[in-house]
Amino acid sequence: MEFARPEYLVEPAWLVEHLDDPNVRILDVTARLTADLHNTALERCVEVERVPNSVFFDVGSGHGALSAPDAALPWMWPSVDQVRDALRAAGVCTGDRVVLVGRTPRPGIDEGTMWCTRAWWTLHHMGVNVAILHGGMERWLAEGRVARDALQLALPPSSRPLGAGQLIETPDGHTWRIDRVEDRG
Repeated sequence: MEFARPEYLVEPAWLVEHLDDPNVRILDVTARLTADLHNTALERCVEVERVPNSVFFDVGSGHGALSAPDAALPWMWPSVDQVRDALRAAGVCTGDRVVLVGRTPRPGIDEGTMWCTRAWWTLHHMGVNVAILHGGMERWLAEGRVARDALQLALPPSSRPLGAGQLIETPDGHTWRIDRVEDRG
């Protein structure tokens, strides 16, 4: 199949070649929502299996990373400042190529493609160089690509004096081992 705008998709082979590229950031936007619109994908999907060097980016929650936090309804359009801050918190720097990956934990309910396209639309509108992993996590695994079983913690540039292998504790009580640290300042 030929795509009208292939620059908005990246193939798994391309992503493998760029896993350690300091200017490529991989955001996992998988959603597994509860009835009250809380996203449980981090604990139930992403921590279990993820693309190496990817970070969890919660767009699925009713007031997630790309939704207006004070809106009366879920998933309302965010401000430019909110998007900038959310990307910075995910370790994305100006000029980075952002690759979105998602999975479908419950077919017909939590569609990975839907969350990737929602995130793509918002980020693209805000001027981010963004693409979607063609086929998502399902294709990544079907092709026998390596998956990690621990979350990559995104560190903003100002707090990157940590060393690879170091353990840190997050405010929510999770402890993570840093996979890699780079100076992206």
